[in-house]
Parts: sequence; structure tokens; C-alpha cells
Amino acid sequence: MYTMTYNIHPIIVHFPIALLFIYSLIIIFPIERWFKNTSFTVTRRVLIILGFLGILASMSSGEAAQDFTSGSRDVIHAHEAFASASSWLYGLLLAGELLPFVIKWLPTWLVWLSPILNFCSKVLRNTTIVWLLALGGLLVLTITGMLGGILVHGTSADPLAPMLLNILGLN
Repeated sequence: MYTMTYNIHPIIVHFPIALLFIYSLIIIFPIERWFKNTSFTVTRRVLIILGFLGILASMSSGEAAQDFTSGSRDVIHAHEAFASASSWLYGLLLAGELLPFVIKWLPTWLVWLSPILNFCSKVLRNTTIVWLLALGGLLVLTITGMLGGILVHGTSADPLAPMLLNILGLN
């Protein structure tokens, strides 16, 4: 069995953070109102697809990265929990973006799923729900990143780190 001798998690993790951060900003702020003649649909879809794939790669490399950290097990578990929450929130946003295509190309033997998928699509494409998921995703993603920073750099690199640990009861 091959054992990883180098921690690639810090290399991989920054790409999905950046992509999903920008995706969330596009959703949260009224960017399409500011740029009336521009559609951000394709940009949003590319960002969420690549960002979500990056989350999967980050979570996979994060499992191996545990061997390279001497951080508190409680902080590691909190980091994992918030990373998992990020993947769920952005996964729901991705599902909202992709369900219309899935429904359109549904094989005839799965037609009975159509009403369920249409309902899920309607819910996951609701403007308010998308906004709340993007805001929640951004918040959880930020906390995940802060906890990762604490694991790597301790509490001295970020002035908000001690406050976050206090709020989460991880002192």
C-alpha cells in the first residue's frame, strides 16, 4: 500500500475556496442588476461545478493530511464537520443548477421520478433558498478555512482565530 509522504491538501484546498467564494458573491450580491446586459449563468455553473469537484478533492486529500498535522483532535474534527457541511450546502446548490438538465434527459424508464425531481428542482432553484444556501455555504466555508488555518499556523496568524475557537467551545 502506498503511503503519502507529502501533504498536498494545502495545495488543493485553495482552489475550491476561491471558486466557491466567487460563486457565493455572485449569488448573494445583486451583480446581475449592476451589469444588466450580462448573464452570469454560465459563470455560476462553471464555478459551482469546478468548486464542488475541488471540495471532493480537498476532502479526499484532507483525510491523508491528518497524518501531517499535530493540531488538536477537537479542531480537526470541527474542521472536518464544517468541510462536510460546506460540501452539502454547495452540493445542494449544484443540484439546483443541474437538475433541469437531468430532468430533460431522463430515460423513459425513470419517468416516474419526474414529479419528485421537478419538485426538488423548483425548491433548489427558488431565489430565496439559493440565496440562503449561498450565504450559509460562504459562512461555513469561511469557518472551515479558519479552522484549517488554525491547524496549520496556530492561533497567532489570524486575530479572529481565538474568538472562533471560543465560539465553538474549542479552547
